Amino acid sequence: MSNKELTALPLAERKRLLELAKLSKLARKQSLGQQEAILIRGDQQALLLSFAQQRLWFLDQMDSAAGAAYHIPAALKLQGELNRSALQQALDRIVARHEALRTCFVVAQEGVRQHIAASDSGLALKWHDLSALAPVEQAAQLKVISVAEASQAFDLAQGPLIRGQLLRLDETEHVLLLTQHHIIS
Repeated sequence: MSNKELTALPLAERKRLLELAKLSKLARKQSLGQQEAILIRGDQQALLLSFAQQRLWFLDQMDSAAGAAYHIPAALKLQGELNRSALQQALDRIVARHEALRTCFVVAQEGVRQHIAASDSGLALKWHDLSALAPVEQAAQLKVISVAEASQAFDLAQGPLIRGQLLRLDETEHVLLLTQHHIIS
């Protein structure tokens, strides 16, 4: 509601709106104080799948080829001098920090469960040097590798469910391809 609309209201209605706003603010403050703390999960605790993960896992079991529809590919153009070691370390730290990126889905006696790999598992980054190719050939090869990367199947039981490739176009130009399965996003 705009200020103009508010001032056009009768005084009694404006007072009632003010009272409702105060009550709403008070209710928000009270609910914030009553929120439960997030508990730290024990390492041995079995992790159930969310309903969305169950659906994606089931679809993958029915038709693993259809799983490519649930891949999330990204291509990042990196310009400037690239320190490959620093890039690898940064990607490894991201994977170490986020359990979801180290998760796979295994069948156990009690059903499908999440299994989280060790925090030092890192991200395998394939390297392709395309700098010796002519620009037209580079573009064609980049497209071939990108399509293959995005469509390559994931094994939900084995993992990892994120992977990457680094393509060198020249000394100061690279393309980073990252693909992850939607089940861990």
